[in-house]
Amino acid sequence: MDTTEFVFKMVFGNEYASPFSEGSEYKGIPIAERDTLEMKRFMKRNNLRARYRGPRRVGYCKWSQKVETTLQGRQDCLKSDATHFSLYKA
Repeated sequence: MDTTEFVFKMVFGNEYASPFSEGSEYKGIPIAERDTLEMKRFMKRNNLRARYRGPRRVGYCKWSQKVETTLQGRQDCLKSDATHFSLYKA
C-alpha cells in the first residue's frame, strides 16, 4: 500500500479512527507512516499533533547493559521507542 492510499484509508475508512468518546482523532497508526510527506501534509492541513505510543522505558540496568521496558502495551513514550502514534487536534 502506498502512502497516498494509506492517508485516504485513514481519513475515509474506520481502520484508524478513534471512537467518539476518546480525545484522539486517529489512533494505532504505524510509526513507519509518521515521517512520510503525505502524513506531514495531512497533519498540517488538519492542525493535528502526534502522541507517540509504545513500550515505556523503565530504566537502564548497569549489569546487563540493557534498557528495560514495560510490558503494559501502548503508553506515552519517546519517538525513538514508539511502535505506533495517535493524532490529536492541536
